[in-house]
Amino acid sequence: CDQGMHNYLYYSNLLNGVEGIGEVITYEQGEGVVNNLAAMRNSPLRQQGVLVDGNVVNWDNSISAVAHQYDRDKELERLIKDRVNIMMA
Repeated sequence: CDQGMHNYLYYSNLLNGVEGIGEVITYEQGEGVVNNLAAMRNSPLRQQGVLVDGNVVNWDNSISAVAHQYDRDKELERLIKDRVNIMMA
């Protein structure tokens, strides 16, 4: 429910003028720092051109800094787990 709450705060303009918040910037999926993958569950990420050579990429083909909810794609989840196992060995 975190995304729903953030959407409510943003679209209700409740973040405007809050001390400590200089500016709120929103990005379309695949264009910002965080690539939210849960919205792309209609087919595997590889088929959508988002999983390329073992990397999650944005629509401009730059590598995503953060792949949020990577576990929604079985191939990507396996790649991440394999990388973690290698790092932990």
